[in-house]
Amino acid sequence: MVAGVEVVWTPCEHQFHGECLRRWFERAGSCPLCRFDFDQYSLASRPDFMV
Repeated sequence: MVAGVEVVWTPCEHQFHGECLRRWFERAGSCPLCRFDFDQYSLASRPDFMV
């Protein structure tokens, strides 16, 4: 990670560059690392999760 670059934490506690994760979500609904299914997760329970 580089200073000044957006970092996003997923509900499964992995971190990614914000733009990289946004591009991933265009193709998939799961974590790129562990394949946690975000479709089954309520984002309302994790207000710090931002995509």
